[in-house]
Amino acid sequence: MTIGFYSAFFDPMIVDQWYLSAPLDRGGGEIHAARFASGRPYLGTPPCSMKIYQAGIPVEVSFGRSNVPVVSDAARFAIESVATQDCEFFPIDLPGTGKRWHILNAISLVDCFDVDRSVFEEATGEGDEREYDSVWKVVIDPVRAAGHDLFRIRGYDLDLIVSERVKVAIESLPRHGVCFTRVTP
Repeated sequence: MTIGFYSAFFDPMIVDQWYLSAPLDRGGGEIHAARFASGRPYLGTPPCSMKIYQAGIPVEVSFGRSNVPVVSDAARFAIESVATQDCEFFPIDLPGTGKRWHILNAISLVDCFDVDRSVFEEATGEGDEREYDSVWKVVIDPVRAAGHDLFRIRGYDLDLIVSERVKVAIESLPRHGVCFTRVTP
């Protein structure tokens, strides 16, 4: 039996949730957020904080600029319990919340894009450098994704992909703030 995988994204049905800005370094300088959404370990200046771009109700898993996941301590614990090898966490301060938050960085970039079942406009490049543009439907090959619980797709790193195990762990949290779309057949 193959495990199911899902694209995880913010829940648009929670209309009163907050929105977060880009990560900031200790001096208040903005860190390019996409560096935490590329499926690779982050090696730059450590993030220190983020600003609340739009006030609202905090959720356990938020997505800041460039689809960067920001998680509460409870979400970090839930995700780490099943996906330790696939992610790293950076503690950050969100002023006024009184809680510790973490940037979640998926450090695995998996070559599992199913070109026969996905719907996309074009692909550019060759081999590991292939990029999928204008993707309307993402389908991944679960066999090629086996052994990973949280990752980005090589050639299409916009989506954060989670296994059924991570999905269940996140869904166990109240007001988790995440929607899931199945990406395996």
